[in-house]
Amino acid sequence: MLPCLRILGVSACLLPFPAQAAQLITERTENFPRVNLGDRPLPKYQAGYIFSKNQSHTAIRVDRADGSLLPAVEQALDLPDSFRPDISDVAVSFDGDIAVAASVMDRHGGYLSVIAWFRADGSLVRVVRTAPFNAFDIGFTADGSLWAFGNVKKNMQELDPGHDVLRQYGPDGELARSFLPWSGGDPPDLSHPANDGFLATSRNYAAMASISAGKFALISTDGIVMHEGRLAYPEGLTATIGAVTDSGRIFVAGLWSGESPGNYFKGALFEVDRENRILDSVDTASADREGNFGILMGAEEENLVFYAKSKLVWSRIN
Repeated sequence: MLPCLRILGVSACLLPFPAQAAQLITERTENFPRVNLGDRPLPKYQAGYIFSKNQSHTAIRVDRADGSLLPAVEQALDLPDSFRPDISDVAVSFDGDIAVAASVMDRHGGYLSVIAWFRADGSLVRVVRTAPFNAFDIGFTADGSLWAFGNVKKNMQELDPGHDVLRQYGPDGELARSFLPWSGGDPPDLSHPANDGFLATSRNYAAMASISAGKFALISTDGIVMHEGRLAYPEGLTATIGAVTDSGRIFVAGLWSGESPGNYFKGALFEVDRENRILDSVDTASADREGNFGILMGAEEENLVFYAKSKLVWSRIN
């Protein structure tokens, strides 16, 4: 049900199963038959736009969610004096501007990590070199900030043992702040948070969660870390993507084998209990029966937005 997910290397389980906390309730649906979003790597939704990279990681596509027949932008990533782009993520702002995080080859044959900003029509505004920081996930908040989640490498094979994993860039592309220091694993057997975690943004917040690293954080647009810490996770959770609402509720969607050993994996949705630092299971049975539970793409105000069976679904969690 969730075909485009990053599989987690789960090494230990801290919680046998999550408590049932809430129910997923469909608010509205819109047909979206012109593109099969299930064929795209991790399609995302924000501010009325659906966006993703292509399968070869060389081009982007941005669609309007209002039923427009033509994409707002569909183009290969072509940056000045660079070659062989490898796109890691795409983001669209609340004003319709676009950002692309990528690795590119320069004219001397070296690889650089960059973030490029584009206008809503796809024309280039600026390219910012972020190396040695490599952005895996990016997302906008309503103040125009672009948030980037990634790592810093000493060389092609080795991570820098001490760096912040989250960065906030201002609307001008300048680095404003960095957050969430990583010091080589704490404890050392847990992976880097950006390897298999996710970044999600809403109007007011940036959030990250990494199940295999056992961490989560919620940060406001003015740089206040509202919540941060360890995160226990249920046994059998093997994949994750996520979303954060305008009020700061963090949700994780993934594949879960359930409470009984030997069960097959199925789509599941959880909410981060920020105080107790565990995942609470969301009841999706009714939405699933109606065909309204699918790929989690993002949030709009307090609704989660899914792609399910050629339609977009806005759902609330009571």
